[in-house]
Amino acid sequence: MTANDMHRHDLTRASAINGRDVLSAVGDAFARVEDVVVDLTTGRIAFAVVALDNSARSSDTLYPIPWRVLTRNADRDEYVLNVDKEKLENAPSFDRRRWPDMADRVWAAEIATYYGHRPFWEVVVG
Repeated sequence: MTANDMHRHDLTRASAINGRDVLSAVGDAFARVEDVVVDLTTGRIAFAVVALDNSARSSDTLYPIPWRVLTRNADRDEYVLNVDKEKLENAPSFDRRRWPDMADRVWAAEIATYYGHRPFWEVVVG
């Protein structure tokens, strides 16, 4: 199976997600994926970690986004975040030099709640 075959079947390497644009609901690119966080117990992606483009905040500020909040635009290999830029700018964030303990379920639940979703470990897949 080649890398292209993997992508066609909705499987891809995590490294291929890094650097992808994150679009607003109206199609404006306003962020990019910096990293993904995987739950090693279940194999699910828990968070996309994004950086805002042209932000007034420091370029060292990163935003954890629950993976299920993003929608993939397969035609353009981008991700859509259905929140406005202001909500994202006010979202929980952290400094890229001091990552939080992403295994902290209180912290992760606060992130999910901010976006109106349940924590990743509560979501039934299938």
